[in-house]
Amino acid sequence: MRIAAIFIEEHDYLINQPQTINFGGKYSYGFKKERQNVIVTRKPNDTFINDFFNLTQIESKITNINAIVGQNGAGKSTILDIIRSEFIEHKHALPESSALFLIEIDDDSELPLILRNDFRKVFLEAENRERFELRDRIINLQTIYYSPHFDYKFNVKFDEIDNHDISFDKMLEKDLIPLVDDFKNEDGWPYSPSQLLLFRNSIRQIELLSSTLVSQKRIFDGIFPLQEHYDPILYFRSNQKTKSNWNTPTQLRNIINLIFSKLDSELSNRKQIKKQLIKEL
Repeated sequence: MRIAAIFIEEHDYLINQPQTINFGGKYSYGFKKERQNVIVTRKPNDTFINDFFNLTQIESKITNINAIVGQNGAGKSTILDIIRSEFIEHKHALPESSALFLIEIDDDSELPLILRNDFRKVFLEAENRERFELRDRIINLQTIYYSPHFDYKFNVKFDEIDNHDISFDKMLEKDLIPLVDDFKNEDGWPYSPSQLLLFRNSIRQIELLSSTLVSQKRIFDGIFPLQEHYDPILYFRSNQKTKSNWNTPTQLRNIINLIFSKLDSELSNRKQIKKQLIKEL
């Protein structure tokens, strides 16, 4: 069994138009909205090799491997969260989305099954235009969310958003809980030790990117496209409108939009603001 494709119609902040993602199954799928229903089309995936990752005869086996790549802020983690939302107890702890998941079963079944459906009905349209209604899953599934890197994401709505989370991040967070009393701000309020680790890691990254080895000697040139550390890109009360740079996490984009909106307002009223400031001085 494998997740074959997902169709994302809406999301709180990830997309502006519907998106389709295929995961390299037996077929490549296409989706179109028809009133409140979804019509699915498909064609054979010529690069699919059945049981390519099945190196053993045990029941639990790997049927497919996929990689999600993209720039910072492209939505890689968000796509994983959309998939993960189907397996966790508190679904509303994650951003709202409207999506359809299809899964393929390694048996004689010709039709895919529905893992998640936020629409009315789903039909598979054959080449002769005949339509077959797809049904929901009839099996129990579970997932394990694993992240090998320090990617701390706190959710203020629920303490335990994912019961299947056995990632290194989660284990480290639990190990650091006894130390929480040792970490307090200037007002005496405790904070998570992992927040301090994340802050220190960010400082280390900035120090590396600003170092002579990287910025002047450029030792990584031609080896790895290391992200450069730039000066601030926001200029307040400038005479020229700054160009939007969207290589930022999606969570910050609404804030940056508000800042640009404020800048536009000040630029259009620059003379009036200047006269008011001179008058006040």
